[in-house]
Amino acid sequence: MRTWTLVTEALGPGGRRHASSLAARGKDLVLLGPPGALLEELAAELRVVHDVDVRVIGVDLAEPGAAERVVAWIEGRDVTLGGMVSVEPDPRDGAVRQLGVKAELARLEDRLRASIRHRGLGAIRRVAAHEPGVRRARRSVVPPGAAPSDP
Repeated sequence: MRTWTLVTEALGPGGRRHASSLAARGKDLVLLGPPGALLEELAAELRVVHDVDVRVIGVDLAEPGAAERVVAWIEGRDVTLGGMVSVEPDPRDGAVRQLGVKAELARLEDRLRASIRHRGLGAIRRVAAHEPGVRRARRSVVPPGAAPSDP
């Protein structure tokens, strides 16, 4: 079964770093970030450099209801999530944006956790924007009795 890894805050420094690391390991990605040319450019770069498939969800997590729009996008396409790298907002962002993003990230994680657990494929890893590498997860959600795997 083909699976995808969702990377949030893909345009921030942490999101870019994690997306590049996963793509270098051959993971197909769904990049989540504010809509626009920059998100599409990042996806194109990852496709060319790492020969992986990359889809984009142009939704800004700072907007109320963003998590529901992301879930609707995923459910409306042929995308099986095998994991999620939940990148917290850049600490240089304003406090109001950070709060909004964190709230929507929590909602998104809650909505996606059950389907990822059900498949037993991977985990949801919450990482800070400044952490240097996918392996340094602050929180990991793995199905009971299952071994952790790459998202």
